[in-house]
Amino acid sequence: MIASVRIRVALALLAACLVGCGGQPTVTHTPRGPVIDGWPVGEAVDCAAGIQGIDCRSLIQIAINGLAVRDRVRPDEASVTLHLYRQDEDGIYRSGGPPLIAVYEVADQPLRAIGVKLYPGNIPPRVIDFGP
Repeated sequence: MIASVRIRVALALLAACLVGCGGQPTVTHTPRGPVIDGWPVGEAVDCAAGIQGIDCRSLIQIAINGLAVRDRVRPDEASVTLHLYRQDEDGIYRSGGPPLIAVYEVADQPLRAIGVKLYPGNIPPRVIDFGP
């Protein structure tokens, strides 16, 4: 009887943590710079000339669509900036070269970030993510 109650309490606590803790945006400040939703964020990209012949607005729209799927939010009124991926401590980029990091600032909400991967040739850019 007591074991049954303990199991129920443990399951209730686990469920509360999964509902309340999962998928929350995270911002960590390291000596090398910020890490947002698991992405090491580098310097902001100068979008004046585009990136590899692609207009920044197109890349930002791809990122907004990915964030809408991941976090079930659509930050249409967010301030969005593209950043370079900051190298890992070991100096190695993730497979296939570095993505761009789209960082969203929405009033009264934590920063959010998601990656946009550019591929060579005629492969269209797409969202990649390992965020919250």
